[in-house]
Amino acid sequence: MRLSVIALHLVLIAATFCSAENWPEFRGPDAQGHASDAKVPIEFSESENVVWRADIPGTGWSSPVVWGDQIWLTTALVDEVADGGSDERMPDKPVVPLAVADNLRMHAVCIDRNTGAIVHNVKLMTEPKPDPLHTMNSYASPTPVVEDGRVYCSFGANGTACVDTASGKIVWENRELVIDHGTGAGSSPIVYGDLFIIHCDGKDAQYIAALDKRTGKQVWKTKRTGKLAAHPEMKKAFGTPSIVRRENQADVLVSPAANWLYGYDPKTGEELWAYEYGELGFSNVPRPVQSKDKMFICTGFGSTQMQSLHFENGDYSAEPELKWSYNKQVPSVSSPLLIGDEIYMVSDNDGIFTCVDAATGEMLWRERLGGKHAASPLFAGGVIIVADRDGKVDMIKPGRKYESLSVNKLPDGILASPIAVDGSLYIRTEKSLYRFDS
Repeated sequence: MRLSVIALHLVLIAATFCSAENWPEFRGPDAQGHASDAKVPIEFSESENVVWRADIPGTGWSSPVVWGDQIWLTTALVDEVADGGSDERMPDKPVVPLAVADNLRMHAVCIDRNTGAIVHNVKLMTEPKPDPLHTMNSYASPTPVVEDGRVYCSFGANGTACVDTASGKIVWENRELVIDHGTGAGSSPIVYGDLFIIHCDGKDAQYIAALDKRTGKQVWKTKRTGKLAAHPEMKKAFGTPSIVRRENQADVLVSPAANWLYGYDPKTGEELWAYEYGELGFSNVPRPVQSKDKMFICTGFGSTQMQSLHFENGDYSAEPELKWSYNKQVPSVSSPLLIGDEIYMVSDNDGIFTCVDAATGEMLWRERLGGKHAASPLFAGGVIIVADRDGKVDMIKPGRKYESLSVNKLPDGILASPIAVDGSLYIRTEKSLYRFDS
């Protein structure tokens, strides 16, 4: 009888533990922007369905990540921001406006998921004279990675740090991965086994690197091999790597860079293959999405395309084959969504929301939402959530016909991608983090 009671107690503990979903990295547990929630609030505002609002010091466009009762995000504080002029001009391209700052302080902030109270505000690193950045970017744009006991925070060339999530103490820092981003950092890292993996695609150097997540020491570093355009601006990228796991096959690290998509052995950094986009693509930010044997990528600025790449028999260790491409209103910043047999995406500057047939590349419908978009859409509770830089949030029903469920408005702009965990919707604006419940 006593053993039965103990067994039942353990089952209940396990069920409670498993029911609490985590959101460990950019675009969530599946790296594709899907949340498993059965329900999220359809309508919300400053006064409707809001559980709490936490005001975040400094500025940052990194998305929040969640482990247990903790929410982590990064932010940057500076003494002064001034006009930094413009970046190098390219033929037939507009000037890139830059900003410069003094005394950059890079922080990791932990928020209690239940109350919205700030638990830790950890000053990680400082940089007296950081490089200029695009006026639309921030010094804390890469999304951190969190796991049990540790959070890993990247600020690109300004450094990376690991924090103990219980104490808020810094475990290690690494400031060796230095490149010229040109317009500030944007690549989010991932964790694979004992490795912390990050893209380093700058104007001056292009490589991918792995650090030992326990110590911060470099394990491997692999130079990009694909031929690039001569102009430095066309060599940079801001992508996030993905690990593809298939039964009875070795894991493959798929890595979007300027003009090329690469496949690597994640344990060693050995290049397995390199696929050229076919036309110029650079400064690409969107994270690819995938099915069993297909990956869908956005090629970035230049000749902006959505491409469907086929991996024979689902073998991601071999170079893919181009199946189709689509080039109308394809985003260069926000990531697409793959839901069933359809792909959804929102354009950067005019808010054209497009649904494409994933098998054929046929455009099924387009709708003008308006606004400018940087945040990646989220699929949660059967709803697509699309946030723009003015604070408008469209709730859209997926399907082969456009159907708007609601349009909500927050007072500040949204550049960080929304997330959803256990039925709660979390949205980071320019000033605050919100939790909304039904």
